[in-house]
Amino acid sequence: IILYHCSKDQTLYRGKITAYDSRKKKARLFLIDFGHICIASYSKLYAMDKDLISVPPFAIVATLKDVERFFPL
Repeated sequence: IILYHCSKDQTLYRGKITAYDSRKKKARLFLIDFGHICIASYSKLYAMDKDLISVPPFAIVATLKDVERFFPL
């Protein structure tokens, strides 16, 4: 779990890296408190304080019957 700095709203979000491209220096993140997925440059990712890591995520993954997932987590 890492911190992601979003330039758009100047906010830090907790995220889980779900994929990365070392050539482009970008990672796909699952923002664990909101359930959003985004692509971020490595320069926007930061190590997180251990106290924040222990806080459980606010978003949960859910599935709906007969609805296919359209993006990987």
